[in-house]
Amino acid sequence: MTKDHETEPDDLVERLEDSKGWPNLGKAAAARIRALAAENKELALDVLAAQGQAADLEAENARLKNALIATRNDLHEINAGDLSTFEVQDAISAALEEKSDDE
Repeated sequence: MTKDHETEPDDLVERLEDSKGWPNLGKAAAARIRALAAENKELALDVLAAQGQAADLEAENARLKNALIATRNDLHEINAGDLSTFEVQDAISAALEEKSDDE
């Protein structure tokens, strides 16, 4: 887009406000355009906030996944011959595999 296209909505709003043929309609349309532009800016900020939260959650998920892996490995090393920990190790492995399938 050229610079003219970028400023076109502002020009349109000004033309609508200055409309002689339908002054009330022009002013109402200009007000609606301004309201939608403000709402668009708010939504853009909401999207940025959500993206930040998603990044934080992904980092926390990676941290928890690493903790699960470490726990599973510790259980295996500590209780390699103890059959009672195999179920826990299997459950952790299954949870890790489910997460890998989701990604």
